[in-house]
Amino acid sequence: RTTAEDMAKIMLAHMNNGTYIQFQLLQPETVDIMQTKASKCKSIINPNTELTYAGYGLGLIHYKNDCVGHGGSTVGDQSLWQFNLEKQFGYVIFTNVNVILGGKDDFMSVWENLAEIRDILLKQLDPFATIRSFPWGVVIFWVIAIILGNLIIRWLRSKRVK
Repeated sequence: RTTAEDMAKIMLAHMNNGTYIQFQLLQPETVDIMQTKASKCKSIINPNTELTYAGYGLGLIHYKNDCVGHGGSTVGDQSLWQFNLEKQFGYVIFTNVNVILGGKDDFMSVWENLAEIRDILLKQLDPFATIRSFPWGVVIFWVIAIILGNLIIRWLRSKRVK
């Protein structure tokens, strides 16, 4: 049993070395252990997870968007909270749903909606995250390949003319 407000308090404690409004809610050692990546690999059960390699700490997940947090559901609610220590922002999404009783399709539908809300929030909180996550290496590779291809074609044509 929890509320979005309680989840926000635990998130803020994680962001402030265990302290929430001058109260030591978590020991700094506990925060450090929870935020340290502990898993050895991606989930076998859900290979499409957003977890990065060795991304799961003790209760906290290191997401691809440079955030740490946790999400989940139970009968009646679905939630996600994430924060970015470096940029000092975070958010809590908490919704009433009946996904567990409705089956996997309902669960995935609600999770996709939560992910959309998360993406909207991240664009507001960290506008450059989208640019950083774009596969620039692939774009640069193809630009260089096209330029080199054109140079080779021109060189071959110049050899034929002589």
